Amino acid sequence: MGGDIGFRQHGYFFVTARKETLAGLKAAAELQRSLGVPTRILEGPSGGEAVVGEAARTRAGANPYEALFPGIRTEDLAGGSFCPLDGSADPSLVLDGYLRQAVRLGAKLITGCHVTSLTRPENDDSDKVSGVQTSAGPISAGTVILTAGPTMATLAATAGVDLPIRPYRRQVFVFWTPPELATGDPPLLVDLDTGWYAHREKGGALLMGGTDRDTAPGTSQAVDWPGLDTVAAAALKRVPRLAEAGLVRAYVGIRALTPDFHAIVGRPGGLSGILVAGGFSGHGFMHSPAIGEIIAAMALERPVPFEIDLAHLSPDRFDTQQVHAERAIF
Repeated sequence: MGGDIGFRQHGYFFVTARKETLAGLKAAAELQRSLGVPTRILEGPSGGEAVVGEAARTRAGANPYEALFPGIRTEDLAGGSFCPLDGSADPSLVLDGYLRQAVRLGAKLITGCHVTSLTRPENDDSDKVSGVQTSAGPISAGTVILTAGPTMATLAATAGVDLPIRPYRRQVFVFWTPPELATGDPPLLVDLDTGWYAHREKGGALLMGGTDRDTAPGTSQAVDWPGLDTVAAAALKRVPRLAEAGLVRAYVGIRALTPDFHAIVGRPGGLSGILVAGGFSGHGFMHSPAIGEIIAAMALERPVPFEIDLAHLSPDRFDTQQVHAERAIF
């Protein structure tokens, strides 16, 4: 889109002490490698024969876990997985890039305007959405694309559509990075047993969280400070050196979750004039470029430009039991 998005390929590093979870990582890695993604499996406390890169081995010794994330405790681990191609970027810069490009191509951007409901034609018995009602007045459209994140279900209900998407609050604690992790670009570390993760941002701050994945639905953005105890316990169990990290601040965001932790993408059954894309359960930013192409193709009634079985993302899959729950969530 013509601008820097802060993209860094630092890798994703998943670990587990459970053999059944490791089996899931192995199955995922096998599929990924068949598609050309160089995911590596680490087995046992020593990491087995996993290859993590000669530069990392030279820096931190023979143990591949320690080579990837200095100070990690490994004696209880069944194993893990690592892919060096995984990375992160700045969502605000990506959004800005898309908006600027859309405006350059003729789109009209309206800010400070709230959508309050979907509208259907008056005196028309057809199952069709014809536009939206906003705080600035009505807008008509041949196709309404509903991408309202945590508020999607509420808006969809105004047109009689039941989307099983619910808002969940998740919080992040921001720390100063200990010296051991301040050099290089360590991977995002995820302990799949607790959900705890540690991610160092480009500016040096260390983000930790993930232990609140079993919270009840809600939209409050007030920080639950006692939740820091759970994050700290999980962090110190896996990386004891993180006791040296200093807390800076905390913040709360809202995730849109579905029963199987996969997105809902497509046209709700029996209704025309509307496409939905939401409920990404925490990985919407990663999927957004592909989802954008899928929704654009559907809106223009053109073939999707790559091979994908959209039945697994269908808005109606929960009625037909075409559900395959995501397991590697945090």
